[in-house]
Amino acid sequence: MEYDQIIADFDIAQLQLVLGIAIGLIFGLGAALSQFCIRAMVNELSQGRFGHASIAWILGAVTAYLLASWLLGREPTDISEAPSLPNNASISGPILGGLLFGMGMIISRGCSSRLLILTAYGNMRAPITLLAFALSALLLYSGQLAYIRMAIQDWWRFDSQSILLPDLLNLPVWLFTSSAIAIFLTCLYPLARHRAWNTMIGALLVGVAVALGWASTAFVSYHSFGEIMPQSISFTAPMIDTLSALMTAEKSLLRLGTGLLIGTIIGSAIVASCHRDWHLETFHSERPLGRYVLAGCMMGFGAVLAGGCSIGAGLSGTSVLAGQATITLLAMTVGGYAGLKAGFARA
Repeated sequence: MEYDQIIADFDIAQLQLVLGIAIGLIFGLGAALSQFCIRAMVNELSQGRFGHASIAWILGAVTAYLLASWLLGREPTDISEAPSLPNNASISGPILGGLLFGMGMIISRGCSSRLLILTAYGNMRAPITLLAFALSALLLYSGQLAYIRMAIQDWWRFDSQSILLPDLLNLPVWLFTSSAIAIFLTCLYPLARHRAWNTMIGALLVGVAVALGWASTAFVSYHSFGEIMPQSISFTAPMIDTLSALMTAEKSLLRLGTGLLIGTIIGSAIVASCHRDWHLETFHSERPLGRYVLAGCMMGFGAVLAGGCSIGAGLSGTSVLAGQATITLLAMTVGGYAGLKAGFARA
């Protein structure tokens, strides 16, 4: 089939938006069904428990890896130019940024993706936190504080030209794949045993959405001669780009990231409507505005330093075995654990 001509017949900007909405819709449905959030996993682990939140996150991650590996191997695609797989990637940025993001998500009671889901449920604290997240991320990424970001990220970088875990650790890919299959089956058993079907289906849908993000954008990139970059679900860059497009006329809203945001909210709203779980929540004395603005800024600064949020780096990045993303995920987990032990959840 002449895929090149078919893709050329579409406006690439509109195609990006449609792809983003479709992928975001699947992610929103899955994340809302399973209450997918790295903060919930860290909270369980800090209490010495390995509950449904932890199982859901790990199940989504291994599903994303296994399906992405299979889909990317079926077509002549190349994701080496993906923004999340840079050569000479930073190590210091993911460490410091991940720690900051992890502490911020404890204060806000949800990571950036979870806050987007909660927005569809009527939680008005979530969009205010996300606005602080986007503004702080924009300030550090391309604003007056960009030089600080570049200085921190330059402290320590990978010496290797490849940042993929098999190359960095000198281990065969089959070892990662066989381990992922074992973990996948191990996660399915307790969910099926406890009939936690919403959690299971939701986590699987999250993994499917991440894998489809990689496969669809890599496919379009290959057959459109690089009109778009291979990428998967992320919320930091989309929020920055969407905010910039809303504030100026220099950028178009017809972007993959904008579609991801729209699709995620729609998918979450569908689940909220079906479960009749929509209810308005605002700020009050125990949930003051300042707390959430601070948390949003911490997560925004942290996500930019780390090269992505818990989904963009932590989930999408690890699904293609990016070493930088793995460091980010570990740092976010440690930062969240430290925040819980320091009492940030009650502050």
